[in-house]
Amino acid sequence: MKYRVIVAIVLCAVLVAIGVGGTVLLSDSTQGVPARDDANEVPATASRGSAGGDDAPANLEDETGRREQTAGDGAPVEDSREFASFWRSRYGNSADYYSFAREAAEAALAGDTKAQYYLSQALTACHVAVGLTAPYKEGTLEAAIEASLAELPGLSEIGRRKIRSRVMRCEGFFDADALAELPLPEQARSHEFWLDRAAAANEPLALMDQAIDSAVRLGATDDADTKSDLRAGILDAVRVAVESREAAALAKIGTLYSMRGLARKPSAQGPAWMMAACTLGYDCTMRNPDILGRGCETSGLCGGATLMDIYQRDLGDTTFASAYAASQDIVYKVEQGDWEGLRQYLEMRE
Repeated sequence: MKYRVIVAIVLCAVLVAIGVGGTVLLSDSTQGVPARDDANEVPATASRGSAGGDDAPANLEDETGRREQTAGDGAPVEDSREFASFWRSRYGNSADYYSFAREAAEAALAGDTKAQYYLSQALTACHVAVGLTAPYKEGTLEAAIEASLAELPGLSEIGRRKIRSRVMRCEGFFDADALAELPLPEQARSHEFWLDRAAAANEPLALMDQAIDSAVRLGATDDADTKSDLRAGILDAVRVAVESREAAALAKIGTLYSMRGLARKPSAQGPAWMMAACTLGYDCTMRNPDILGRGCETSGLCGGATLMDIYQRDLGDTTFASAYAASQDIVYKVEQGDWEGLRQYLEMRE
């Protein structure tokens, strides 16, 4: 019984780690909250020794200086978003978080805030993965995963695939500390340290993760002053995300405003911000690992659908039309830097 409680608690943490970075889909058939983000199960073709695959450049500066990425409208994006794309891709395509963490730590130490953020994500995922199998010391890692999942007969097959894949990505962490060879104080070996460091440097994804945590705390307190402080902090983080114009950060606003304990109209505000992120270049297909935890291959839900298709199906014609119109206004105001004009889409519950 004790082990069952432990596994249930840790599994909740796994699902949160998988789930905080993107959007909550409206249909049970496709539900998946992306990772912190989260985001957010099938191993990619990257080699085990490289988080980004054999063709990934060895030098970050060469990569960001050489490659031109385009936003959703085909216009070149700024260099800051080049760094975001690089580390998001390295993390998202990694089949081996241990190797990824060793690579990202070098750049994180040098002050690269995107490396700091995605390092925190890998360390979070693997801290939870190690805890999930901790009660089962005997046999192989695969056997330990299955033993832990056996304690949760109600978990869906999609959920089981996500857990198996996430834990196997962390295999190296079961035998060694990925940061052991780096000259770091003990606190710098934790996921919280790197997330806090990225947030302190106004990294928008890190700030949005903290805003989502604040929204959870908002629903757990009745103190008026605490609520006021939390709401102010959330809006400060959202403003940084808006001003970054980074599509993944805007998608996290969609996650935030899908939370019923925060948003005044979550069924409209969340989809509006998510569709705005789609318009501005966020990958809203089912192949985006942030949409279904680790991509539709694992869930078997590829099918060519996009997030907009799902919203159109689940919201109903009137609500979808209103949310879509709002999303286009959000896009315009984001591009114009009209923060005051965006406030109407950021209303919170009292």
